[in-house]
Amino acid sequence: MANFWRNHHVPMMQPPPPLDHVELNPTDREPAAAAVAGVEAHLRANEERYRLILRAAGGVQWQWDIQDNSITLGVGTMERFGWDIDDVAVPLSWFQQRVHPEDIGAMLARAEEVHSNSVRSATHAYRFRRANGQYAMVHDHFYVLRDIDGNATCAIGVMLDASERHAL
Repeated sequence: MANFWRNHHVPMMQPPPPLDHVELNPTDREPAAAAVAGVEAHLRANEERYRLILRAAGGVQWQWDIQDNSITLGVGTMERFGWDIDDVAVPLSWFQQRVHPEDIGAMLARAEEVHSNSVRSATHAYRFRRANGQYAMVHDHFYVLRDIDGNATCAIGVMLDASERHAL
């Protein structure tokens, strides 16, 4: 994963301020505490920027824990799809039951590709049922994390609600 981020520049996200100017003297903890507070503030600002970008794009971040066979949908799931599960892990079967019956086959085939080590990242589209029973057209983009043996451990992605674009 480290190589992925080295090769993909994200200009809006800035690294935290360097700590090399801070002398970590046990008798003088104020500079260290100030440096930590500065890094924490910087990380909070980057996280807020990330959340706003997702919201502007109509997206919900998700993480599929392959060992637990659960999926966690991030903040915006309630706003976009009506399901009150923001940042709550649910069984993958819960998610699959909300994919349109005509689209579930392609989704299961993609999951099999993830397990068989043939996919590192992908994009696909499907219909996802909202809590009100209507379907949203979703474009999914994800990246698969693997252990040292190449086995998939989790997938991280974003569900972009493209319903308005498809309605045009």
